[in-house]
Amino acid sequence: MNLLFYYRYCRVGGVQTVTHFLANAFQALGHQCVVFYLEGDPTRAKEQLDPRIPLVIANTTNRSKSRQCLIDALSVYQPNVIINQGGHDCESTKLLVQALKNSKVPLISAYHNMPGFALNLRKKERGLIGWISRLKHRIDILRTGWGMRYIYKQSNYLCLLSESFIPSFKAYTHLSDYRKLRVIPNPITTVLPKEVELQRKEKEIIYVGRLTPVKRVDRILRIWSNIEKESPDWRLTIIGDGEERGSLEALMKTLHLKRVHFEGMQDPSKYYKRASILLLTSDFEGFGLVILEAMTHQVLPIVYASYPAVYDIISHQQDGMIVEAQKNEGLLIEEFAGILRSLMGDPNYLDLLRQQAHKKSSKYSIQSIADTWMQLFTSAVN
Repeated sequence: MNLLFYYRYCRVGGVQTVTHFLANAFQALGHQCVVFYLEGDPTRAKEQLDPRIPLVIANTTNRSKSRQCLIDALSVYQPNVIINQGGHDCESTKLLVQALKNSKVPLISAYHNMPGFALNLRKKERGLIGWISRLKHRIDILRTGWGMRYIYKQSNYLCLLSESFIPSFKAYTHLSDYRKLRVIPNPITTVLPKEVELQRKEKEIIYVGRLTPVKRVDRILRIWSNIEKESPDWRLTIIGDGEERGSLEALMKTLHLKRVHFEGMQDPSKYYKRASILLLTSDFEGFGLVILEAMTHQVLPIVYASYPAVYDIISHQQDGMIVEAQKNEGLLIEEFAGILRSLMGDPNYLDLLRQQAHKKSSKYSIQSIADTWMQLFTSAVN
C-alpha cells in the first residue's frame, strides 16, 4: 500500500515526530510511504525518517505553487491513502482537498489535540476589554466549529486521540452523523527499553517539555521548594527550553533551591533511564505523550488533571498519580508535595507503581498503534 502523510510545518514537534515514527513503522511492514510538508526545515525529519521514505517540502509562500507541488507529489507517488496530520488546520486541509479534486483517494484526517484546544487558553478580562474578549471568543468558537465540520465532511475518517475528546468535538460541530469518527491514540516515540524487570533508578524527579506559560513549570519549582530540605538524597531535573527559562531560573534563585538542574533541549532518553518520577503540572495538555514515554521507562507520572485524556493514560494509584483540579493554588502545590513525600518515603510502593506503569504503556507501542491504523487504511480503501 502507498501511504502519503501530509502536514503544514516541517520542524521539531510532537506531530512531526509521531508522523515520522508511524511512517517508519509502515515502511518496515512493506508499505511505501512519503511525507509531504508545505514548509519548514528538513533537518530533523531527515534524522528521524527511514532513508527509503521520500521527504517532499513545497517551501513556497505562493498558494498556487504549493497546490501544484502537492498535485505533482500525488501523481508521482500514487498514494492509496492520504493521512492528513493537520486535522485541526482548516486552511492546509482546504489546499489538500483542492489538490485532490476529482480524485477518489481516501483521506483520513487526524486531530492531534483536544478539539478547540487553543480556545481553552483564553485569559479572562474585565470591563470593556473583557466584553470584546468574550465576543471574539464566541466568534472563534463558531469559526473553529465550522473548520471542524469542513474537515470532517471532506474526510473518509477523522481520528481523535482520546474517547474523552468526542463530547468536545460534538459540542463544536453539531453534526447529525458521526459514523466517520474514530479514536486512535499516538504511539510512544522513544526507543523502548529491552528490560522488563524492575530497573534500578536514581532518586531523581524530572520534567520533560517546553518551558512556556501553559506548562506551568513554576508550579514544579514551588512543589520542590516544599520538599527539598527534607529530601537531601533527591534532585529535580528540568529537560527542555523555551521563553520562560530565564524567569524560571530566577524563581529557582528566589526560592533558594539547591538541587535543581536546567538541562536545556536534550534527548530525554538518558533521563528516563535513570529517573524515578515525572511531574507534569500544565494548565492544559492535548494527550501528554511525555507521560507514556516516562511510563515505558518505568518512570512514575504524577500529573495535574487539567485535561480529560489523562484518565485514558493513568489509573490513579495503580500506574500513576492524578492530582485533581484545585481552585486554590496553594492547596494544589501542597497536594503534589504530599504525594511526593509519600512515594519518596516508601520505595517499595514507588517500585510497584513503576512496574505497573511500564505494563500499562505497552498498549501504546508503535506496533500496537500501527496495527490499528492499518485496519483503518484497509477499511478506507475497501
